[in-house]
Amino acid sequence: MRNSPYLDLPLRTLEEVRGVKVRNKFEALKSELRMDDLTGDAWGTAMGWRFALCDWLHFRTDEDVPWEWEYRPGAANDIQEDDSWKHDAFMAEDVETLIDFGHLLARYTDKLRLAGRDY
Repeated sequence: MRNSPYLDLPLRTLEEVRGVKVRNKFEALKSELRMDDLTGDAWGTAMGWRFALCDWLHFRTDEDVPWEWEYRPGAANDIQEDDSWKHDAFMAEDVETLIDFGHLLARYTDKLRLAGRDY
C-alpha cells in the first residue's frame, strides 16, 4: 500500500474545495508517513500519526485540535517522546498545514475503516 490511491484522493478534494493548489503543501509530511509502515499496518500507522499530531497541536501550539477528530489528551498530559521523530517533521510546518494534514489523515483512516482494514 506504499503508493496508496487513498493518499492522493483527499488532496484533489481539498484543491476542489479551497480552489488552491495544495499538492506540495504537505508533501514532506506525506513522505514521512510513507516511510512508516503503511504496507504492513496502515491503520495502526495512520492512527499513530493522528495521535502524535493531536498531541503536538494540543501541547505545543495555541491551536485547538479540531473537534471532529475526537481527541482527548492522555493521562500523561504531555506528548509521547517515542514519537519525537514525527515531532521533528511537525516543527518544520505551520499550524494550518498541520491541520490540513490531520484532515487528510482523518479521511485516510475513514477510508481504511470503510474498507474493513481497521481493528
